[in-house]
Amino acid sequence: MIEINLIPYSLRKKRKNKFSFREFNIPPEVTIGLGGGLLVLLVVIHIVLVVVNIRNISYHKQLKRQLEAMLPQKQQSDRVVSELRSLQGTTKAMENAIPERKILWAEKLNILSDSIPRGVWLRKIKLEGDVLA
Repeated sequence: MIEINLIPYSLRKKRKNKFSFREFNIPPEVTIGLGGGLLVLLVVIHIVLVVVNIRNISYHKQLKRQLEAMLPQKQQSDRVVSELRSLQGTTKAMENAIPERKILWAEKLNILSDSIPRGVWLRKIKLEGDVLA
């Protein structure tokens, strides 16, 4: 479709541009100043982020050195832990080999000392079968 406008240019409605600084009546010096300020702000933020990044890299290197210094101690503790686990396995195997009938002597002697009067001393305790004499 072809549109023909026969109204003279001076009487035509003026179209508004989508965005123009002229609508806000902002002088070009202010616009240039705001653009320069924004550019300076971006440069400052970039410098701050570079400094933070350098600090984090140095902290990471320091932590790496500390880890490397602790590595021999870690290896030694790992050896001790593995030895402890093997000893615990041996202990469990020995406990399984011992018969299930266990006498808890500490508990029995504690009951015996609680039941006798104060000042009485036992000189000899003898186990005959299942009887404590």
